[in-house]
Amino acid sequence: MSGQDVPHDALRYLIALKAKDVFGVSCIALQEVPAMAAGEPRALLRRADLVLVTEMAPYPYVRVIEVKTRAEDVWKAFEQIQWFKEKGLANYYFVALPKKECDEKLHWYGEFYNRNIGLIVIDARPTHSGLEADVEIRVKPNFEIRRTDWDELYRELEKQGKHRLVERLRNTVGKTPVG
Repeated sequence: MSGQDVPHDALRYLIALKAKDVFGVSCIALQEVPAMAAGEPRALLRRADLVLVTEMAPYPYVRVIEVKTRAEDVWKAFEQIQWFKEKGLANYYFVALPKKECDEKLHWYGEFYNRNIGLIVIDARPTHSGLEADVEIRVKPNFEIRRTDWDELYRELEKQGKHRLVERLRNTVGKTPVG
């Protein structure tokens, strides 16, 4: 099994597993989190592929990650992320790709910088006990202020008993960590 043959769900799991190594802080990983803008029809529901929420106090960060298995799907990921960015639901946005796809097919990262979207590269390989991966951030996005509460994300965190984290998330909408 080569890097690009790793299924989408396995890549997503590996990123969640390595989140502390990649971002340097403890994260809660949630998969396929529903998102809707207030007042919009349910038909406009989107799902964030992977959401990482840092538990660091007093300012928790929300990261949305769209995982793709082929470089050709980067534009679809950009469209999905743009929807989340327009709603102001997270502080950081990323596209994740297998290393081989990235190295062979993405020769220019300018569009990531232009859109303020990060690039995560996953080098997954089989081992005797399953899959192992190196995960790196190749393009680091700049911080964005969350402008909107994300009620479905809060519900998922509440189910895990993270009431204080949800309260901190609600209190940080529209604010920066230093402001």
